[in-house]
Amino acid sequence: MTGNTFEYVVSVRGDVTGEGDINVNDVVGVSRHVIKGNYLEGIEYINASDINSDNKVDINDVIRLAKYIINNGEL
Repeated sequence: MTGNTFEYVVSVRGDVTGEGDINVNDVVGVSRHVIKGNYLEGIEYINASDINSDNKVDINDVIRLAKYIINNGEL
């Protein structure tokens, strides 16, 4: 198949900022999205923010992400 191009979007759950690790900046990003609504743009950022995989970004995702950081990578 020549001429066809494909684009893949990869996101790491929890790495909302795309910095390559999960830290407090990610909690801030998800929090802003929950408070302001539509703060995060792009499917990769929305997917990374849905920590509990319930197809929505809400306070439960903020809590789980914060617990992950506090517990050094364990939920």
